[in-house]
Amino acid sequence: MAYVPMTPICGLRSESGAPQLELGREQLTLPAMAPSQRYADRYHVQSYYELIFFVRGTRLIRVGNQAYSCGPGSIIAMNPDEPHCGFTDVPVTYDRYVLHIYPDALLPFTDSTRLLRCFLHRPYCQNNLLELPPDARSEAFRLIAEAHLLRTADVPQCYFILLRLLALLGRACPN
Repeated sequence: MAYVPMTPICGLRSESGAPQLELGREQLTLPAMAPSQRYADRYHVQSYYELIFFVRGTRLIRVGNQAYSCGPGSIIAMNPDEPHCGFTDVPVTYDRYVLHIYPDALLPFTDSTRLLRCFLHRPYCQNNLLELPPDARSEAFRLIAEAHLLRTADVPQCYFILLRLLALLGRACPN
């Protein structure tokens, strides 16, 4: 399966043009994978923090040696350099939102806020599936939908919504 890039919704760039926050949506139909294909050359890492919000479909996500079954309502968090891959046993169409947070974007805020708490306060390649109370999970998906409705029409407002989302996750993460 060839990689299909996410459809950008909104994002913020620094004055030099470097990405800081990017929100996108991926809607893919994936074939089933034979057990021998699941891990070969599929693990990859990124240089940014990543949050994935699953809207439709199910997929198994491996982060390091941990496996997580993700479906509608699942939120998974990955730190930069955490090796991960995803696969499915049956053909599936899935829909998910992906938020990329580049490390330099929030450095001034991380000590005094909890914006990156769901990333910084957990062991490497562990506890990636965020177990949030139902009200926090609903609010997270509501904020994603609100950002999606804005698209790129109002970048400052979209950025503000994404910061609210990170603050919500920081308060709700149990670690």
